[in-house]
Amino acid sequence: MPPRWTVAYAIAVARGLLIVTRRRITPRAAYALTIALGLIEVTRQRVAPYAAYAPRRAYTISALKWMAIAAACVYVGISAMLYANQRALMYFPDTAHTTPAEAGLPEATELPLTAADGVHITAWFVAPQADKPVIVFFHGNGGSLRYSVARFRELIGAGIGLVALEYRGYGGNEGSPSEAGLIADGEVAYAYAAAHYPTKQIVIWGQSLGSGVAVAVAAEKPVGRIILEAPFTSTAAVASIRYWYIPVSLLMKDQFHSDTRIQKVTASLLILHGMKDQVVPFAMGERLFELANKPKHIVRFLDAGHDDLDANGALNAVARFLAGDLDRVPSPPKIANPKS
Repeated sequence: MPPRWTVAYAIAVARGLLIVTRRRITPRAAYALTIALGLIEVTRQRVAPYAAYAPRRAYTISALKWMAIAAACVYVGISAMLYANQRALMYFPDTAHTTPAEAGLPEATELPLTAADGVHITAWFVAPQADKPVIVFFHGNGGSLRYSVARFRELIGAGIGLVALEYRGYGGNEGSPSEAGLIADGEVAYAYAAAHYPTKQIVIWGQSLGSGVAVAVAAEKPVGRIILEAPFTSTAAVASIRYWYIPVSLLMKDQFHSDTRIQKVTASLLILHGMKDQVVPFAMGERLFELANKPKHIVRFLDAGHDDLDANGALNAVARFLAGDLDRVPSPPKIANPKS
């Protein structure tokens, strides 16, 4: 292919890719790509005369300039697409409504709750036995509560109470997820527990994305203990690993900055993190641990990833934490006095 046609060919390919992409995404993102396509078309029209008539040297300089413009147009188009669809890339709700009994947890009742902004949500509730802890549970960014039934059964089997939150947009609830919305949901779930049980009995447990909700709530509300499972420093930090070519910190709406909020949490803390976690790097859990106030504990699971901590003994660590075993300072070994 003659050099003078190379840039025109590249622009045509870029234009074709954007057209195909536009057909597969939401209308809002398609609008952004339409703008990028317009820029591509302008570039193509400017390059065409050079491709036919310009001398090679002059054309080479101009071609490089227009190739840079075409690349910039593609970059802007991709960035616009990611910006417009960022929440669809962040939240993966199971939207089907499932009652606790249908999910295999008939001991639980479904609580109707209303967040501060008026959105109606639900939670699964099981009362504790005697003065056992009550766990306010926030799940991750995917699925719904029904995927945590096996864990819930282990907890309530030990007499532990449960207020397991189903976020807006999840499990048949109205609304759509966002950072402000999920935190508002977390606050009303906490409020229910606080209205029925003393602070020392309330334990907030956040799993993955839920760790961001848990830190946000515990930073503003008194709790007895807090458990963070596979936590991040911020969702912006996680996203920047995957989308390293995009200025995530400038474009991301829901950044869940646990790294700044954790400094306001004063409750006893337990962090659970798998060292083979490919979703939220283990280093983020360690960094959050460094930033946290004492008393604090971290349990590292050498063979665990992101979603298999229970299979690697997480519930045993939680049981010890709730019993206060991890808070006790081990006594120094006794040395027998030598016989005189």
